[in-house]
This record gives sequence, structure tokens and C-alpha cells, in this order.
Amino acid sequence: MHKLLKKRFLATLLCMSFLVFAVLAGTVLAAEDLDWWKEAAAPYKGQTITILGEFTPVSEFILESGTIEEFEEITGIKVNFPMATFEELFAKLIQDLGQGTKIYDGANIEQDIIFSFYGKGWLANLDKLMEEHPEIIYPDLDLPDFNVSRNYATYDGNLYGIPIECSIKTYVYRKDLFEDPEIKEAFKAEYGRDLAVPEDWHQYEQIAKFFTDWGKKKGIDLYGHTAEAKAHVALAYELLLQYFPPWGIWTWGINMDTMRASVERGGTLDSPRAKEALQWYIDMLKYGPPGVRTYTWDEAFASMASGKVAQGLLYCEWFADMQTNPEKSVVVGKLGTNLTPTLPEVMNHLMRRRGYDEGYIGYIETNPLVAFEPSENKEPTFLFFQWLTRKSFMTEYVVATGNVLRKSSLSDPAVIELNEKLNGYLDLLTRYDFLYVGSPDFGNHATLIQIYKSWFERAVAGEISVSDCLDGLAEEIDQIMEEMGY
Repeated sequence: MHKLLKKRFLATLLCMSFLVFAVLAGTVLAAEDLDWWKEAAAPYKGQTITILGEFTPVSEFILESGTIEEFEEITGIKVNFPMATFEELFAKLIQDLGQGTKIYDGANIEQDIIFSFYGKGWLANLDKLMEEHPEIIYPDLDLPDFNVSRNYATYDGNLYGIPIECSIKTYVYRKDLFEDPEIKEAFKAEYGRDLAVPEDWHQYEQIAKFFTDWGKKKGIDLYGHTAEAKAHVALAYELLLQYFPPWGIWTWGINMDTMRASVERGGTLDSPRAKEALQWYIDMLKYGPPGVRTYTWDEAFASMASGKVAQGLLYCEWFADMQTNPEKSVVVGKLGTNLTPTLPEVMNHLMRRRGYDEGYIGYIETNPLVAFEPSENKEPTFLFFQWLTRKSFMTEYVVATGNVLRKSSLSDPAVIELNEKLNGYLDLLTRYDFLYVGSPDFGNHATLIQIYKSWFERAVAGEISVSDCLDGLAEEIDQIMEEMGY
């Protein structure tokens, strides 16, 4: 989600090796394709577009892959692609769009905030743009080929973005430890059952305690759990997007019909189940590394990649790095993924649900590329977005990032091979994407997340009780929703 990573070691290799692969696979731009790009871009030759990216594996791959330079050479359109952290990106865009300075023509933004930008009228309607300029629609754009990520670039039936990132936050574990004969024997002796990926939170807690105790017994730096427990917006996102849902607390505890959070007004935020989930989250921190209360997404990733933890719920945009990149991980080839644990009654409900507001188990991160309505360069910006997501680039993209955007890329031999190296993560992402959803479409998202953060961090710090936290939070959310006209 919102993370600072070093340059991908794969990028340089891919720039060379995938040229060979592309020739063999027939993915180099055909002559007629090349002609189309030149002709479509001709009116915009010499123009410069500026697209703000977030520090993610995908953005870094785009910078290092050489695809920007190729686009510039073919089209004559200059592309500036600066990057920023999540917090910096949000602040820069708010300032630019709020003041009308038109520094940025587009951005790779978090799905979480697309609705806030839409509500302010800042996003260009791409359906309208394509209707007005059919000459810039790439013949093989093939929007239906995009996976579930496309749903999170659409609002009120109109397309406002082209998906550029798609990964889930789910259960990640040390497959090598779970398969170690000595560990398996010790676990069964203690708990009377085989060591296996947990299906529910009770099993997860047993595993967390076991590995923390195992680390102490063996004198090694090993713990059974990791989290993003710092007094930071990461804490609020982790609870709302990943821990509350599998306990049956969906859409941030807000009833999407009444738009209220308290049980009294149809919500679930101050319900006994929500209080149980928050208390469990706090109690589990004792099984994390000593610094877990200072962790955001960066440190949680590092705790797994450094071999310190046996399991956790992590943003899997990093999973390919951890599983394949020895420059960033000491657990290469040793990791597995699975569905997030749930309460049994919650999973039974999810298998019968009809819509995301009726339940899900976790978060799918689907960042879109968006063009801004005030920009005078929407047409060349849209051409660039199509270039980045063209089918002939998808194999290189998937192998480098572990993200999947297009359904057609899944049958590629190189992607199938990557899936094997990732121990089936891409299968999990594509087969069970219906169980993972993005943030609810709150137009006041930015305001709400700060309110949740302020209450959660006090509860995690022990300054207030879990019950007082969620009672007070639900009351404040109800008030703010009413004040904002919901």
C-alpha cells in the first residue's frame, strides 16, 4: 500500500532478458501497432505530461523497465514520473488540485482515496474522454480483460482510472517452518493437532504462541506474529481493512444504508464482536517482535523478510520481493500464502453473500492511474496509461511485480512459472478475489480515517479501554456522517 522500497534488482535484468523473451513470444510491437501509436500521438508530440507515482514495487518497476523511454521515443511525448510516499503523494495532490496549479496531469493513487477525489470533481471521466476522442483508444485496450481491479476505477457507472496495481493483503507464513519435522512434532505434542495454516483466530493464536515460545526455547530471533501497531494511519487501515472484516465487521463498521456506525443506528462498530476483535488484536501484540508497536507497513514487511516472524497478515504487493529477491529477503523460497483466518460463522456467511456490503475477509489493493480534470493534457496522459497496461507488456509486468491486472496474462508460461515460485499466490489472488474488497466508497474517506486512527491508537496504547474506544468512536462517526449530510 503506501511503502518505500529500494530499486528492484530484477528490473535491470528484465530490461535485457525480456526483450529476448518478447521476440520469442511474439510480443514486440507489430509494425501496424507501432504505426497506430505514432499516429494517435502525433497531435501531442512535443508535449510533456507529469504523472505522480507512489513508492511501490510497481512504480519502481515502471521507472526501471525502460518502458517510459520507449513510449517517449515512439510518440514524441515527454513523461515526467516523480514518486512520493503515500503521505507525500496525498499532500502534493491536495495542494496542487486544491490551488489549481496544474503541476500534475495524473497520478497512481490509492483506491482508498479515489472517491474523495471524485467527490471534489478532480478526476477526468475516461468514458467521456474516449467518447470525445475515439482516435486515442488503443484498438486492443480490451477493458473487459482487466480483472476485478477495474471495479475500483469505476464510479457511478463511469470509468475514472486504468488499473495499474492489484494485490491482496492476506495471510503469509513461513512454509519451511510449518514443514519442519521437529517443529511439527513439537506442535502436535503441545496442541494435539497437526501444524497447518490456521482457518480461524483460535488456531492463529496457538501458532503465534508456539513460535514465540519456540524462538525463546531455541535462543533464536523468532516470533509468532507481526502487525502495524504504531500510532499511525497504518494502524487504522490494518484494523478496518484486514482484521475487522474476518470478524464480521465490514465497511468500517458503518451500515451502508443508514450510513451510521453505532449498533443503535444500524452499524456494528461498537458491537460485542467488534470489541472482541479489537481486544484480540491488542492481546496478540505480545507475540510480535519487541518493536512491533513501532511498526507500519514497511516494518511489518521487513519483519517477515528478515526471518523474524512465522506468520502475519501482509500487503502482498511485497510478496514477490520476499519470495524471490535475495537482496531484500532472507526467506526466499520459504514463504506461502493462504486465505485470511476467519470466524467459522463468518466464512459460512461469506459463501452465501450477494455483495461486498454483505461481507468479505480482507483487502484488495487496486491502485488506478487517474487523469485530472483540470489538466490540459488529458489525451496524451490517457495514451500513456494505455501504453503501461497494454497486453504485450503484461508478462514483464507480472513477473517483475507479482501483481496481476489482466486475465489474459495468467495463461502465459512465464506467469505460470512465477506462480509456482510464489507457491500459488497468483492462484489465491485470482480465484478468491471475490473475498477481498477495497475500501468503501466514502467521499469523506480522508476525514474518517483520521478519526478512526485517533481512537484506535489510544486503545492500543492502553490509554482507554477497548469498550470506551469503540463506544466513543461509533458516536463520533455517527455525528460526522450526519454533519456531512449522510
